[in-house]
Amino acid sequence: MSNTQKKDGLLGKVLLISISIMFVISSTSLLHSNEAEFIIDRFEGITSFSFSLFDTILYVAYLIAGPFVGFLSARTGRRRIFVIIGAAGTAFATICMTLVHNYSLLLVFRFFEGAFCVASWQTLMTMILDLSDSTNRGRNMGIFGTFMAISMGLGPMFGGFLAKISLFTPYYVSSAQCVLAFIITVLFIREPLVAKASQKPGIAESLAFARTKPAVIVPAMFNLVDRLHMSFIIFMVPLMLKQLLKLGPEYRGMLLGVNGLSYIILQYPIGRLSDRVGRFK
Repeated sequence: MSNTQKKDGLLGKVLLISISIMFVISSTSLLHSNEAEFIIDRFEGITSFSFSLFDTILYVAYLIAGPFVGFLSARTGRRRIFVIIGAAGTAFATICMTLVHNYSLLLVFRFFEGAFCVASWQTLMTMILDLSDSTNRGRNMGIFGTFMAISMGLGPMFGGFLAKISLFTPYYVSSAQCVLAFIITVLFIREPLVAKASQKPGIAESLAFARTKPAVIVPAMFNLVDRLHMSFIIFMVPLMLKQLLKLGPEYRGMLLGVNGLSYIILQYPIGRLSDRVGRFK
């Protein structure tokens, strides 16, 4: 097989994984536009703090399930099964959220939605790294990031317009998108070659990684601050637009979408540039 054929084959694999992540991430971003109607207008006596728990519990699930799934994936050397279970579980949990009439039970299903969702998208991201080396990692992550940004931008926009059809329509479409990710993974994505389990670090080595490789603290801290500011935007902006400007979910979704779509601009070119000049610069 020629180098051109290998590159084309690799690019095809990266694109399939990126399309799958687009559906998985969009399944969550679709739901941001009409959270107020879905919760405040649906459950009596919901305070602002209780309302905020709907998103908080999602990220708590990420925090708990993310490292656990990552460790299992590394130790078993398997990826696809976590994507498949994650996509199917997210679709099921999302539908369940439309059926419950108790807010505490809604939060339970929201937690499971987050746990299954992070299992899927985190493992897909790992698969991109499995397929990459130092010469193309920036490009591949740039492609991956572009599709993720598309889902972050178009998800709230479509979610806002879908919410005009009915309260639950964004949730039905969200579940359908996870089913699409499930189908793509089962039919088209193959298990990447990974190192043997004996060559992988255990929990102790993983926890000590920041001490042995202190440079990892730089991107970790940047990611912490970046996600912290993003969580403020996702929660507070739609609430402000509803309560102060009396805007419907379609306009709230458009504003979130404009913010998300701007992430597309530099993803791929900066990724390609980092392959040439290095990451730290």
